[in-house]
This record gives sequence, structure tokens and C-alpha cells, in this order.
Amino acid sequence: MRTRSKLALVAGALTLLGVGALGWSRVASRADARAGASDQHAAEGSATRDAPCGDATDCGRLLKTVEADIAFRTARAAGRDDAWLEWKTIALDHLERAHLTGDPSAYAAAQRALDTAFEQSPPGSGPFLARARMNFTLHRFDAVEPDLVRAERAVLVHAKTRARIALFRADVLYNLQRYDEADAAYRELLKGPPTIGLLASAAQAARRTGDFRRGEALLEQAGALAGPRGEARAWVELQLGAVAVERGDLRAARAHYLAADRAFSGWYLVHDELASLRGGAASR
Repeated sequence: MRTRSKLALVAGALTLLGVGALGWSRVASRADARAGASDQHAAEGSATRDAPCGDATDCGRLLKTVEADIAFRTARAAGRDDAWLEWKTIALDHLERAHLTGDPSAYAAAQRALDTAFEQSPPGSGPFLARARMNFTLHRFDAVEPDLVRAERAVLVHAKTRARIALFRADVLYNLQRYDEADAAYRELLKGPPTIGLLASAAQAARRTGDFRRGEALLEQAGALAGPRGEARAWVELQLGAVAVERGDLRAARAHYLAADRAFSGWYLVHDELASLRGGAASR
């Protein structure tokens, strides 16, 4: 998969994890709690020494936490027919596992957990936003909007949830290559409080509509919100690396990818992008 399409997919995953929407705080708190343990990977080149998501990496430590949560919740839900909220969280954990590792089997496990959640949920209810995220991540965009509508029909929908749904819709427009519409939607959302996911998504749309300076400025804002460590910071560095690749500045791209590894070591996307740069240099 080319850099642009792969990073666009993960942009959606991060947006739905949050980096502003649908639960990023859960991921960020886990990653931040482990940020101090990543000092050993700060030297340049750790991305080439450590296996993706290995035990000694930030990704590996986060993955262990996710897998422990899956095991705990699966045991707690066993034998019950009213544990749909547990199964929803299990599904989200499996999606997080896929996001960290790129393991296709995690998507199948997430789908099974979601199916169980809907089987056990009361009539007319269920984890609609979690299912929308699953469909978005797998690029089943036609299936996303119906669940967003169902989520909006809930008796109580908080303002933050409505903003997340609006960001969801803008991200769908972007992934359908309706860049002008997506750009307009992001601009409207930026009238409210910015989030890392919103800024990163708006930056992508700005670049696709030709406003490169604004796109880079939005990414810098996202980086300031993300802080120096964690998965969100790594994602911003990956985006900045992609911008550098588009400019043909492979040296700057490599610097951003190495910064991504220092921020959140062991993420397979960082390894893939560095390998892509090495492959491109070798073919010259």
C-alpha cells in the first residue's frame, strides 16, 4: 500500500480512536503512562533495532495492556446474555490491537465481539458508533452513515458526541475524495475547540485542496496539542513525514519518521515508512 493511502486509513483510525474523537483519551492515557519508559529508544535508529510492537517497545507495552483488558472483559462477560457493553469494549480493544499491529485477525475478532454486543443489546439500541468505526476502518463507507443516524436518535446525545459524529462524517467525505466538502466541514468544526484528530484531518484536506501552507500550520498545531510523547505525537510526525515525501525531501521525511519512533517506539507504520524510504533510496 502506498504511503498516502496507508496513512489516510490510519488517519481515520486515529480520528475514530480519538486523537479527538470516539475514545482517544483511553488510548492516550495508556500511552502517556508509559511515555517515561521509552527513553531507552530515544537514540536514532531504534526503529531498525526493535521488532514492530516488540515487548520492549512502547507499542508492545500498550499492546500487553490491551490484550489483558480483552482477557479480563471476555472472562467477565462469559455465560451472560446482558453484557453488551463489555462486548462493545472488547470490540474496540480488538480494533486498537489491529491499529497497533496491522494484524488482520484482530478485525475478525472485533466483528465477532460487535455481533455479540448487538445480539445482547436491548431492541433499538447497541454500540452504533463502535460499529460505524469498524465499517469506516475497513472502508465500508456506505454502512457508516446509517449507524451515525441511529446514534443521533438516542435520547441523550452530548454536544461532544455530536461533534464527534460531525467529524466522522467529514472523515468519510475525505476518504471518498470529496475534498472540497470535507475541507468545508473541517473548517466549520474548527470554529469550536480543536482536537488533534480534527487538526490532522483538516491538514490533510487543506493539502488536497492546494492550501499547503495552511495544511502544515494545522499539523504544527496538532503537534503542539499532542505533546512530545505518545501515539498521537507519532501520528503527527508520520503526517509531517508524508508531507516531506510529497516535497521530495527524503532527508526531512526520515527525520520525522525517526521522531515518530522516539515518540512511540515499535509502531509498525513507522517501520514500514522507514523501510519504504530505504527501498526508494536503493532503487535510485
